[in-house]
Amino acid sequence: MSRFLTVEDWITQRLPAFLDGNPLNAIFVSYNSVGDFKPGQQETRKSGLKVIVQNGYVDPSPFALGLLLSGDFSLMRLGAQTMDDAANAAQQAAEKGLDAILPTVVEQSNVLLVIYAGLSAFRASVDYARSFRQKISAAKITVLTCDCNLRMKSDTLLPLQQSGEINDVVVTPDCGGRYQMAKMLQALIDSWPAAVPIA
Repeated sequence: MSRFLTVEDWITQRLPAFLDGNPLNAIFVSYNSVGDFKPGQQETRKSGLKVIVQNGYVDPSPFALGLLLSGDFSLMRLGAQTMDDAANAAQQAAEKGLDAILPTVVEQSNVLLVIYAGLSAFRASVDYARSFRQKISAAKITVLTCDCNLRMKSDTLLPLQQSGEINDVVVTPDCGGRYQMAKMLQALIDSWPAAVPIA
């Protein structure tokens, strides 16, 4: 797990590599919301930087939350399954939305994909990151994940990182990744030079 980064590590160690003067298409995908950023292309006011947020917001139902808090093991499992189903449906919606706009908005020369792979839709998110690599082989792919069940996630993510299918894994103690992904996105916008010189 020593090869995994914190959000702060990613901002200070990885982000500078994207500030090299080349245009960048950055895509942030989550089955949750991404802070206060709305889905779609973001207004960056920065030349050469295109940022897209694609998400399928999961709104935990009071029913599922009630089951999780019931104290009854079988009801808790049903609540967890209900939450997983909602997260997987939201992840599929985010993927479908991104796939629909991908050909028209992404120049495939310099692409950064940051995808959230939380516990609820972990497998679906990782599978999408891998399929994205097949679509855009030169993309830089960062998987953001919470530290819930990190051993299981590490068993999946570390081999993918070592094989080059994903570039970086960022681990946060914040479940849902909403605000940490937004922090990464905002750091990219804030760090991008006001005017990118023409190469």
